[in-house]
Amino acid sequence: MCIRDSYAAKDQGKNRVYVFKFEDINIIRHHGHMQWASVLREAIANNKLTIYLQPIKWSGAAKEKATFERYEALIRLKGEDGQIIEPRKFIPAAERYHMMPEVDRWVLEQIFDLCPGGEHDHKNNPLLTVNLSSDSLCNEAFIEFLEHKLLSHPLFANHLCFEIREDVVINKLQHMEQVILKLKQYGCKVSIDKFGAGISSLYYLKNLDIDYVKIEGAYVRNLLSDDVNHELVSVVTDFCHKLGIDTIASFVEDDETFDEVRRLGVDYAQGVAIGKPLPCNKYLNPTLAADDADEESREA
Repeated sequence: MCIRDSYAAKDQGKNRVYVFKFEDINIIRHHGHMQWASVLREAIANNKLTIYLQPIKWSGAAKEKATFERYEALIRLKGEDGQIIEPRKFIPAAERYHMMPEVDRWVLEQIFDLCPGGEHDHKNNPLLTVNLSSDSLCNEAFIEFLEHKLLSHPLFANHLCFEIREDVVINKLQHMEQVILKLKQYGCKVSIDKFGAGISSLYYLKNLDIDYVKIEGAYVRNLLSDDVNHELVSVVTDFCHKLGIDTIASFVEDDETFDEVRRLGVDYAQGVAIGKPLPCNKYLNPTLAADDADEESREA
């Protein structure tokens, strides 16, 4: 349908004009989402997804609260010819067709197998940050599944940090307060992602029992060249510290930016200057860290 419409002018003959309508964009986008949804269903069924990790580094700006390593878990899709497909390609389709609880469930199943220390050596396990979608957080069956996993692996709870987007928290504040409270009762950490996008950000923070705030990457990326962004990062960091919340600067892409966020007191940094996303065994298995140079060139 979208192919026919895209070539409508040609199909109608020579010397004709076809007026491209906004509805055509929606048709093309819808068709693309349908294709990706089909690919994603097949990937989940046949285990063609994979987990990458990206390190989160302590800046040294404040007293370190933990000695174990920290990573964010990032999902990737393995293509037919072996290429790695980034989530921006297929996650919009998963959101449109309400497949995110399936995706998040698959990720969590893998996460509980990643910690190399195991149940009896949990102190050597890293802190793994996992993103949870709005659909999953509002899905009763998913919450029951998550609680079952936490009950079955009680020693892992302190090594899990669940990341929730700021807009999700704001739009479903009362529900999210209850979900966050439940996660904290199991011993998990909670982080607010993309902080700074909402106008009421600072107001609601004081009413949430959270551990980390990840500052919106658009502010961090232009930190050195934009005085307003610089001041915003400084204000958010100071305010969070008054509430006992640690801050994370995302999109730290060079050493100069890392030095500045550290000077501003930001507790942790994440971005290509700290470490690129790599297959999980590259970080969790030191003997493989130097292997496969091609995969090291793939960025988030």
